[in-house]
Amino acid sequence: MKSEEDIEKEHYNAVKEIEFINLKGLRNSTISFSPGLNCIIGANGTGKSTILHALACVYQAKRQNDKDNLLEYPMSKFFTPYSGTSWQDSKFIVRYYGGAESLFTKTDRWLPRREQKRRRDTIYLGINTGVPSIERESRKSIIRLSKQQSLDEGIKKALNEIMSENYVDVFHYKDSSNKKYIGVSKKSQNNDTTQHYCSLSLSAGTQRCLQILMAVFGARKGSLILIEELDMLLHVNALLKLVKTLDYKANENNLQIVFTCHNPEIKNTNNLNFVCLQKCSSGITALQGFMYYNIFEIMGRRNIKIKLLCEDNLSFAILKQVVKELKISHMTQITKFGTAQNAVTILGALQLMDELDTGLILAVLDGDVYKNDDDLEKIYQRLFPGCDRTIRNNQNNVLSHLIMYDNSKGIAPEKYIVEVLKENRRLYESEHDELLETLFASSGHQNHHDDFKETFAKLGLSEILGIESIISLFAKTPQFKDFTKHIRSKISDFLKQGDC
Repeated sequence: MKSEEDIEKEHYNAVKEIEFINLKGLRNSTISFSPGLNCIIGANGTGKSTILHALACVYQAKRQNDKDNLLEYPMSKFFTPYSGTSWQDSKFIVRYYGGAESLFTKTDRWLPRREQKRRRDTIYLGINTGVPSIERESRKSIIRLSKQQSLDEGIKKALNEIMSENYVDVFHYKDSSNKKYIGVSKKSQNNDTTQHYCSLSLSAGTQRCLQILMAVFGARKGSLILIEELDMLLHVNALLKLVKTLDYKANENNLQIVFTCHNPEIKNTNNLNFVCLQKCSSGITALQGFMYYNIFEIMGRRNIKIKLLCEDNLSFAILKQVVKELKISHMTQITKFGTAQNAVTILGALQLMDELDTGLILAVLDGDVYKNDDDLEKIYQRLFPGCDRTIRNNQNNVLSHLIMYDNSKGIAPEKYIVEVLKENRRLYESEHDELLETLFASSGHQNHHDDFKETFAKLGLSEILGIESIISLFAKTPQFKDFTKHIRSKISDFLKQGDC
């Protein structure tokens, strides 16, 4: 693995960090970039494009601008003054891997001047690169094309892999006015003829993919490549394959690539530095890493990664408190299953459907009736009889998803909680005196569920509200973390895997 010093030497000119002091909706926000592949993800209006536009204006080109492929952009390209907006007092700071930094600011004019910018080729692929050729074409009469040179062989291979095609050639066409069009050749189904297609008849997704591949394969070593909405016009499978190609080319040619994306499936890729943009009361917050709670803004639903199954309302309230303390409510679902036998049935069915290891699924038992793995193994054998290796492996996996509270006394959780609250009453001072007095006076029933029921009836509390009040007190005791330590440990191990 390369040291930080080696990375700084190799990528001294790459953007390491950009601090937005004031630019559009981005204020007092700092974003870090890797020298390779970076993905900016967030809902509409969170500033994804603003970040790309700012990065596009950081450098001057290493070589003369090419008419067909601009390699530098003035600030006025993306921050054009118009009535009511002059971008006055806009300011951001760019820090480079080599250790230097540049201040970009607007007073009378944008500074620094072009000649004071660092030299680095910049390629920006905006939304307009997703417009199909046929929609940009204004001519209605015949367009006479002549085939030109073939493109890089690597472009053809990458295109075939990404789009699941079998093109035998990728090249340029030119018309009589020297306007360029992309062309491809493909064998017919019976493989006896070769068919040629111009971009005027290619799918929009194929054209966008080609635009990106041509830019990446044609970029000089060390260039900065910026891509708006990488997922635009591409299905998930093609998107993920494209990201792999970008990663390979970034490593091969020392490219820094930054792209925006709306599709949360982008998480299923490797070697990506994620920047998640989140709207908040103070503006836009930039968070490093892939944040699943941002998915609600993008998709309108939570992305559940942890599913906790429990026996009853009491266990539900305990798990709800644990989840709250661990700050994972945005990715956690808690469901009641009833008796422990139901837990084994549910987990066994998920195992047979090969869905048990999707995210983290735990069935949490009280630990008063079934107290060890032997008890649970007997239930499993009764429900899923058999002794071959597959059955045994299934059983072991199911048992690994069953977890118990650390109920060392082996008593009903209601009785245990009352004992703990009595031991720690000094922690509450005068808080909830009536609830505690009533609870302690009502304890002693043979069925300890009735201790709680009698308390709630006397105080006119619903079962759920009463239980939540008791658990809020239980959570303040030292014993609460001990009681829930097995669950916390399992969740912590899962979170360390970096998938949340």
